[in-house]
Amino acid sequence: MVMHSAIGNVFMANSEHLKDYIMRSLQAEEKAKLAQKLTTVIDNGYADDFERLEKELNCIALPVFEQKRIVAAIGVSGPAFRFTGEEMARAVKIVREYL
Repeated sequence: MVMHSAIGNVFMANSEHLKDYIMRSLQAEEKAKLAQKLTTVIDNGYADDFERLEKELNCIALPVFEQKRIVAAIGVSGPAFRFTGEEMARAVKIVREYL
C-alpha cells in the first residue's frame, strides 16, 4: 500500500486534482483504502499519522484555506511516547484556534 504523510493526506483530501493524479497509479484495493482514509480526513477536518511513516513519530495536519481552496497545511509532530492520541487531539484544538 502506498503510504502518505498526514500533510500529504490533507492536501489530497482537499484537492481533487492531486487526489485524481495520485489515484491513477494505484490498484483498485489501494484506491478504495485511500479513498476511505481521505473521506475520514474530510469528516474530521484533519489527518493523523500514528507511526505510519516513521517509527515512534506521530503527526497531525490541518488544512489552511483561502477562498475555499487549500493553500497550505499545518503539521505538528512529536515522539509517539509523548505525542499520544490525547495530546494529538489537544494539538488539533490548539491549531484550529489559530485558523
